[in-house]
Amino acid sequence: MEKYILLSMTCICLLGTSVAAMERFDIVTTHELQQMLEKRSQGDIDFLLVNTLDEIIFRHSAIPGSINLPWSQVSTNAAALGADKNKMIVTY
Repeated sequence: MEKYILLSMTCICLLGTSVAAMERFDIVTTHELQQMLEKRSQGDIDFLLVNTLDEIIFRHSAIPGSINLPWSQVSTNAAALGADKNKMIVTY
C-alpha cells in the first residue's frame, strides 16, 4: 500500500511540474499554424517548426517544412535549432 501512495504522490508532483512549466508557452491551434505556414511561405514571418517525435514517425507523417528533433536528442542536437536565440520555435 505504501508503494502505491508513494507512486501516486510522485506522479502528482511530476504532473504539477509539467503543467506549471507549460504556462511559459503559447499554445498554437491547428488553424493558427496553418495560417503561420502560409505567411512563412510568403516571407511574411519566419519560425522554426520542430517535430519532436521519433525519426520513424517523422518520415511517415510530418508537416512539410518541419525538422525532426526528438525530445530525447534535444540536448545533444540543439545546434539544429540554429544560432538565433530570438527566432520563434513551434514544436509538435
